[in-house]
Amino acid sequence: MSERPILSGCHLPAEQRERLYKILGSSINAEVWRYHITGHRLLVCPEPASRTYRGTILLPESAVERGKLEMGAGWVIAAGPMAGTSEGLVPHPGGILCVDPSDLLGVHILYRSHQGINIRTGDDDTEFMGDLIILTDRDVLAWGDKL
Repeated sequence: MSERPILSGCHLPAEQRERLYKILGSSINAEVWRYHITGHRLLVCPEPASRTYRGTILLPESAVERGKLEMGAGWVIAAGPMAGTSEGLVPHPGGILCVDPSDLLGVHILYRSHQGINIRTGDDDTEFMGDLIILTDRDVLAWGDKL
């Protein structure tokens, strides 16, 4: 009996990581890059919510949280080996379809809030409250530019 290989996902390349770090103003915990996303899943780095409104008015934390309730946005930093493809699934409307999951890396996406699973990347992380989000490709509502 031959051993079947484990399907491996893909991560954001180093040059795109640097662009993302410039946008965020900080880096992502290095531990994140050790793990491989499985199946049709995406690992998303959420876009930080704006703390200001029309210039210099500082918003209270409760207003920032309310703004994040309806729609989320972020960048795909890792993708499972079947993400965005119809492999293993009955084709579904509304999902991202691509030839290779690596095509999704660095893409800015929109998703409904409360979708996916939040994961904490470390106790001392403060940006995004230390959370990244694991979504399936079906959770993505729209996509935009790449990093």
